[in-house]
Amino acid sequence: MCTSNNRGNNTCPVVHKLERHKKKRYWHKAKTKFYLQNKP
Repeated sequence: MCTSNNRGNNTCPVVHKLERHKKKRYWHKAKTKFYLQNKP
């Protein structure tokens, strides 16, 4: 798990960035799937 240093910054921003990127990709995929399923 990541901890914050005394400046309040995350000590492992790379991991954090990766997680956010993964989430973004997941949501994009889900949205695309949803859109394709509900296409008229």
